[in-house]
Amino acid sequence: MMKKEIKRVKLTEIDFSDRSFCYIDPETNFNELFSAIKSTGIINPPLLQKQVNKYRIVTGFKRLEIAKLMDIKDLYSWLADPDCKASDLFEFSLKENLSQRELNIFEKVRAIICLENIGVSENEIVDLFMPMLGLNPSIHLKDELLFIDKIPKALQKYIERKKLPWRRFQHLDKMSQSELNYLAKLIIILNPSATVFEELSRDLLEVARREGLLLNQVAMHLGLDNMIDEAGLSDRERMTKIRRAVNIKRYPTLAGINQEIEDKLSNLEKLDFLKIDWDKKLEDTGLTFEFKINNANQLEEVMDFFSNEKNKTNIKLLWELIEKYEL
Repeated sequence: MMKKEIKRVKLTEIDFSDRSFCYIDPETNFNELFSAIKSTGIINPPLLQKQVNKYRIVTGFKRLEIAKLMDIKDLYSWLADPDCKASDLFEFSLKENLSQRELNIFEKVRAIICLENIGVSENEIVDLFMPMLGLNPSIHLKDELLFIDKIPKALQKYIERKKLPWRRFQHLDKMSQSELNYLAKLIIILNPSATVFEELSRDLLEVARREGLLLNQVAMHLGLDNMIDEAGLSDRERMTKIRRAVNIKRYPTLAGINQEIEDKLSNLEKLDFLKIDWDKKLEDTGLTFEFKINNANQLEEVMDFFSNEKNKTNIKLLWELIEKYEL
């Protein structure tokens, strides 16, 4: 039986260092759970399994950590049969956690690693547990996903916050641990959009591999740290400057073309609240006009801008130039 008996267990009898079944992010919903336990106590007892000297935690890692913080000495716990198979215990753990919420991709990968570490066969991981985790049952996919666990925690948090599908950061697999650590530091400081993160990380990686350098060495040669620390720049201006430096390094030919387009852009009338942009990789022929109107005067200025014959001519020339160089 999975739950053989329930009894009070002293926390000193539990091996908190045994993380064999721990794959859930310890920070997720921790404060909410702490408040709930403080208010009503532990309603759902953890599941433990007797080992040689102490009990191993199967479910309830966060509940037990909170019990320690609250100086609880003992608590009711379910005790699994000592002979119960590790795969059966893990299946029970997974079902309990999935009944609360869907796991993120990092937790799913940690679950696969835990299964491997406790000796569950590859066939069982693929055929039984990957479908439970919402993953296609494939040995190739399992092996492909394992790189995710080496991503630094801070970068994992950023990716989770931006809800990036794992395929969009799959290129991180090609980075060394030191490169990932540098990228994590960069992202924490800059906090770019998901699209910019993907572009910047791919471009830096491409330049690094082309020149036989580490990503952080490329960043140093480009002076990215100095750009980050440069005073007097808004976050947007700083990010634009960094993206431009990396883009020029990756696409030296495009850099000259983009400079030509920028020179043409200077012929247009300047409005402080109007930004004109284009695809710097020249994969799209479009021009983007971005503006925020705060009053009637600004609305009139925008209307005048687009009705001005000189501006219309220059916009047409700009568009033709971009179309000419479209890749």
